[in-house]
Amino acid sequence: MFIVVGMLKNKNMDSQLIMRARELALVYHADQKYGEAPYFDHLQMVVNLVRIYSSMIPKDDLEDVICAAYLHDILEDTLCTQDEILRALNPRILLVVKLLTKNSSNPEAYFNQVAQDDLAIFVKVCDRFANIACCIRDDNDDKLAKYKEQNPIFYRILLRENYRYLFNQIKEFFELD
Repeated sequence: MFIVVGMLKNKNMDSQLIMRARELALVYHADQKYGEAPYFDHLQMVVNLVRIYSSMIPKDDLEDVICAAYLHDILEDTLCTQDEILRALNPRILLVVKLLTKNSSNPEAYFNQVAQDDLAIFVKVCDRFANIACCIRDDNDDKLAKYKEQNPIFYRILLRENYRYLFNQIKEFFELD
Protein backbone atom coordinates (compact mmCIF):
# COMPACT_ATOMS: atom_id res chain seq x y z
CA MET A 1 0.00 0.00 0.00
CA PHE A 2 2.84 2.42 0.83
CA ILE A 3 4.36 2.06 -2.66
CA VAL A 4 1.04 2.71 -4.40
CA VAL A 5 0.33 5.78 -2.29
CA GLY A 6 3.86 7.05 -2.91
CA MET A 7 3.51 6.53 -6.65
CA LEU A 8 0.20 8.39 -6.75
CA LYS A 9 1.72 11.22 -4.77
CA ASN A 10 4.72 11.36 -7.15
CA LYS A 11 2.47 11.33 -10.22
CA ASN A 12 0.64 14.40 -9.00
CA MET A 13 3.95 16.15 -8.35
CA ASP A 14 5.65 15.34 -11.68
CA SER A 15 7.81 18.06 -13.15
CA GLN A 16 7.08 19.79 -16.43
CA LEU A 17 9.91 17.78 -17.98
CA ILE A 18 8.29 14.48 -16.98
CA MET A 19 4.90 15.69 -18.18
CA ARG A 20 6.41 16.56 -21.59
CA ALA A 21 8.01 13.11 -21.87
CA ARG A 22 4.74 11.45 -20.85
CA GLU A 23 2.83 13.49 -23.42
CA LEU A 24 5.30 12.60 -26.20
CA ALA A 25 4.90 8.93 -25.32
CA LEU A 26 1.10 9.19 -25.26
CA VAL A 27 0.97 10.95 -28.63
CA TYR A 28 3.45 8.75 -30.48
CA HIS A 29 2.37 5.40 -29.04
CA ALA A 30 -1.34 6.31 -29.09
CA ASP A 31 -2.57 3.64 -31.52
CA GLN A 32 -0.04 0.95 -30.66
CA LYS A 33 -0.63 -2.18 -28.63
CA TYR A 34 1.63 -4.13 -26.32
CA GLY A 35 0.05 -7.54 -26.57
CA GLU A 36 -3.64 -6.87 -26.04
CA ALA A 37 -3.12 -3.74 -23.92
CA PRO A 38 -2.45 -0.16 -25.00
CA TYR A 39 1.28 0.36 -25.50
CA PHE A 40 1.28 3.18 -22.96
CA ASP A 41 0.45 0.63 -20.23
CA HIS A 42 3.85 -0.99 -20.81
CA LEU A 43 5.61 2.39 -20.66
CA GLN A 44 3.79 3.27 -17.43
CA MET A 45 4.77 -0.09 -15.94
CA VAL A 46 8.44 0.66 -16.68
CA VAL A 47 8.07 4.13 -15.13
CA ASN A 48 6.43 2.60 -12.05
CA LEU A 49 9.37 0.19 -11.67
CA VAL A 50 11.80 3.10 -12.02
CA ARG A 51 9.94 4.90 -9.24
CA ILE A 52 9.81 1.81 -7.01
CA TYR A 53 13.53 1.09 -7.39
CA SER A 54 14.65 4.74 -7.58
CA SER A 55 16.84 4.35 -4.49
CA MET A 56 19.27 2.47 -6.76
CA ILE A 57 20.14 5.60 -8.73
CA PRO A 58 21.35 9.08 -7.74
CA LYS A 59 18.41 11.25 -6.69
CA ASP A 60 19.52 13.99 -9.10
CA ASP A 61 19.06 11.60 -12.04
CA LEU A 62 15.51 10.47 -11.25
CA GLU A 63 13.70 13.05 -13.39
CA ASP A 64 15.79 12.21 -16.47
CA VAL A 65 15.39 8.46 -15.86
CA ILE A 66 11.60 8.72 -15.60
CA CYS A 67 11.56 10.67 -18.87
CA ALA A 68 13.78 8.06 -20.55
CA ALA A 69 11.53 5.28 -19.23
CA TYR A 70 8.50 6.90 -20.88
CA LEU A 71 10.45 7.27 -24.13
CA HIS A 72 12.61 4.13 -24.18
CA ASP A 73 10.84 2.68 -27.26
CA ILE A 74 9.87 5.90 -29.02
CA LEU A 75 12.72 6.09 -31.57
CA GLU A 76 12.50 2.37 -32.30
CA ASP A 77 8.73 2.02 -32.64
CA THR A 78 7.39 5.41 -33.78
CA LEU A 79 8.13 8.27 -36.17
CA CYS A 80 9.33 10.55 -33.38
CA THR A 81 12.71 12.09 -34.16
CA GLN A 82 15.73 12.77 -32.02
CA ASP A 83 15.24 16.48 -32.70
CA GLU A 84 11.73 16.36 -31.22
CA ILE A 85 13.04 14.73 -28.06
CA LEU A 86 15.87 17.24 -27.80
CA ARG A 87 13.52 20.21 -28.27
CA ALA A 88 11.06 18.91 -25.68
CA LEU A 89 13.53 17.58 -23.11
CA ASN A 90 17.34 17.63 -22.80
CA PRO A 91 20.51 16.06 -24.26
CA ARG A 92 20.94 13.62 -21.34
CA ILE A 93 17.49 12.11 -21.87
CA LEU A 94 18.07 11.90 -25.62
CA LEU A 95 21.37 10.06 -25.04
CA VAL A 96 19.72 7.46 -22.80
CA VAL A 97 16.83 6.98 -25.25
CA LYS A 98 19.27 6.58 -28.16
CA LEU A 99 21.24 3.95 -26.24
CA LEU A 100 18.00 2.08 -25.51
CA THR A 101 17.03 2.07 -29.20
CA LYS A 102 17.77 -1.24 -30.92
CA ASN A 103 19.80 -0.81 -34.10
CA SER A 104 20.66 -4.48 -34.36
CA SER A 105 18.92 -7.82 -33.95
CA ASN A 106 22.05 -9.08 -32.21
CA PRO A 107 21.35 -9.08 -28.44
CA GLU A 108 25.04 -8.88 -27.53
CA ALA A 109 25.58 -5.79 -29.70
CA TYR A 110 22.44 -4.19 -28.29
CA PHE A 111 23.34 -4.88 -24.64
CA ASN A 112 26.86 -3.52 -25.26
CA GLN A 113 25.25 -0.36 -26.62
CA VAL A 114 23.04 -0.03 -23.52
CA ALA A 115 26.04 -0.72 -21.26
CA GLN A 116 27.62 2.60 -22.28
CA ASP A 117 25.51 4.47 -19.73
CA ASP A 118 24.48 3.53 -16.19
CA LEU A 119 21.05 5.18 -16.47
CA ALA A 120 20.35 3.36 -19.73
CA ILE A 121 21.21 0.11 -17.94
CA PHE A 122 18.78 0.93 -15.14
CA VAL A 123 15.92 1.70 -17.56
CA LYS A 124 16.71 -1.45 -19.57
CA VAL A 125 16.61 -3.63 -16.46
CA CYS A 126 13.26 -2.10 -15.46
CA ASP A 127 12.03 -2.62 -19.03
CA ARG A 128 13.16 -6.26 -19.02
CA PHE A 129 11.43 -6.79 -15.65
CA ALA A 130 8.20 -5.35 -17.11
CA ASN A 131 8.53 -7.38 -20.32
CA ILE A 132 8.94 -10.65 -18.44
CA ALA A 133 6.08 -9.86 -16.06
CA CYS A 134 3.82 -9.18 -19.05
CA CYS A 135 4.88 -12.41 -20.76
CA ILE A 136 3.95 -14.35 -17.65
CA ARG A 137 0.66 -12.44 -17.26
CA ASP A 138 -0.26 -12.96 -20.93
CA ASP A 139 1.04 -16.57 -21.18
CA ASN A 140 3.42 -15.52 -23.94
CA ASP A 141 5.74 -18.50 -23.67
CA ASP A 142 7.57 -17.82 -26.95
CA LYS A 143 8.69 -14.34 -25.93
CA LEU A 144 9.49 -15.54 -22.42
CA ALA A 145 11.71 -18.27 -23.88
CA LYS A 146 13.55 -15.60 -25.92
CA TYR A 147 14.22 -13.58 -22.76
CA LYS A 148 15.35 -16.69 -20.91
CA GLU A 149 17.74 -17.56 -23.74
CA GLN A 150 19.17 -14.00 -23.68
CA ASN A 151 19.56 -13.96 -19.89
CA PRO A 152 23.23 -15.09 -19.75
CA ILE A 153 24.25 -12.32 -22.19
CA PHE A 154 21.99 -9.81 -20.45
CA TYR A 155 23.61 -10.60 -17.08
CA ARG A 156 27.18 -10.77 -18.38
CA ILE A 157 27.02 -7.37 -20.07
CA LEU A 158 24.59 -5.34 -17.95
CA LEU A 159 24.87 -6.62 -14.37
CA ARG A 160 26.06 -3.90 -12.02
CA GLU A 161 26.35 -4.41 -8.29
CA ASN A 162 23.96 -1.55 -7.49
CA TYR A 163 21.25 -3.26 -9.59
CA ARG A 164 21.86 -6.80 -8.36
CA TYR A 165 18.54 -6.93 -6.48
CA LEU A 166 16.61 -6.14 -9.68
CA PHE A 167 18.59 -8.73 -11.63
CA ASN A 168 17.78 -11.28 -8.94
CA GLN A 169 14.09 -10.41 -9.24
CA ILE A 170 14.30 -11.16 -12.96
CA LYS A 171 16.13 -14.41 -12.26
CA GLU A 172 13.34 -15.44 -9.86
CA PHE A 173 10.76 -15.10 -12.65
CA PHE A 174 12.56 -17.84 -14.54
CA GLU A 175 12.97 -20.04 -11.48
CA LEU A 176 9.19 -19.93 -11.01
CA ASP A 177 8.71 -20.95 -14.64
